[in-house]
Amino acid sequence: MLCVSLTRGESLDRVSLIVTGLAGMPEYGANFAAWATLMEEAFRGDRSRVLRIDGSVRTREEILRAAREAAEKLSPDGEWWLILVGHGNYDGRRYKFNIKGPDLTDQDLERLLEGLDGPRAVVVAGTSSAGALVPALRGVNRVVVAATRERERQPPLFPRFFAEAPASPDADRDKNNRVSLLEAFLYSRRKVSAWFEEAGRIQTEHAILDDSARVRLAKEDGDSQAEVRQGTGLLAAVCYLDPASAPTSLPEERSRAETRSRIQRQIDDLKLRKGEFTEEEYFRRLEALMVELAANEEEEGAAEEEGQP
Repeated sequence: MLCVSLTRGESLDRVSLIVTGLAGMPEYGANFAAWATLMEEAFRGDRSRVLRIDGSVRTREEILRAAREAAEKLSPDGEWWLILVGHGNYDGRRYKFNIKGPDLTDQDLERLLEGLDGPRAVVVAGTSSAGALVPALRGVNRVVVAATRERERQPPLFPRFFAEAPASPDADRDKNNRVSLLEAFLYSRRKVSAWFEEAGRIQTEHAILDDSARVRLAKEDGDSQAEVRQGTGLLAAVCYLDPASAPTSLPEERSRAETRSRIQRQIDDLKLRKGEFTEEEYFRRLEALMVELAANEEEEGAAEEEGQP
């Protein structure tokens, strides 16, 4: 049985399901496992749970049940992540993710997302033919990342670089010491292009990102879009691969850490909603939050100097 364990009354800021599929060949299996391990390590946190599922031994029904149960553990404003690493195929009508027994289909995942009540949803399909999932899964409050276009059938390199992104300084474009989903996508896409160029081969995979059924990044020139340059207005820019720093058990330090996390979340939400405000109002609100964050950091620094928690 698959489950997410919690203490009584606890809810989570994020749950992440990392599902590896049938490998077909030993070398693929080793890669899938290695990439999934990197993601698992990066995603784990105090209020962030990771459920890793081996699709070579778990069935479609078990995976879907675990995904639904994981969503029930979320706080009202939490994030639900699903990452697929393996082989996919598309016959012109249906996308299928290869696992033990009946495959997971685009219809399965569409129904799964429709059943989520409230949380932000992120789907990263690190498979061949993953682009076929985008029209089925795109929607408000969702980000869908596909490693390949629907007709690209070669096993992609994208998940390899995506797994490396949380630990790469090059992925952190805004230098805030965290890597957002948008930053990981852009980093991985650049690394894939560089790999094919250095190998002197025709590129056989082209990643896609759909943000809230509003912004679609499918070409390198997408980097020039204002939302991408400024990191505002995109859900992918405020969803981070690594969870916020876990507070300690000491009450004073935990309180300060929770305050910092709340302010940072408010800043991210403000950036996401920038288009709702006049420029003057947006920067007035941003300045107020930055002042509050600076005061919090000053309080933390003073406590450290005094040797207090």
